[in-house]
Amino acid sequence: MLGNAFLVTMLTRPIPAPAGGGIFEFMQDDSRESARFSSNALHVFGVLARRGGLMRIYPLLRSTGLAPDALAGAVNELAERGWVKTEWRHPRARLPADLPDRFREVDRVTTTAFGRWRYPVTWSTR
Repeated sequence: MLGNAFLVTMLTRPIPAPAGGGIFEFMQDDSRESARFSSNALHVFGVLARRGGLMRIYPLLRSTGLAPDALAGAVNELAERGWVKTEWRHPRARLPADLPDRFREVDRVTTTAFGRWRYPVTWSTR
């Protein structure tokens, strides 16, 4: 049977880390800090979050006030990180006349549960 002195020393003494760094070390090519979001990406996600998490592409383009290339870059950045999903358009009779060609096949952009969970604790780099 173990004595009380042995149990007290086992509970108060820190457990030594394994030799060689342990399991919490980063791999050689991993950085300790992830890349920051661009301000355009945070702006686009903020607009989506304020509008209920789902917007068709043309109203999103109008409400953000970004150039089409900047909007596409911001949506792609958010999609790479799993914050938004892009839903593709089914053949439809009418499209907005001034919709850029780049967005002709995109129907809407929706936020994901992961993006809605992470957005409140992510701040702009500016």
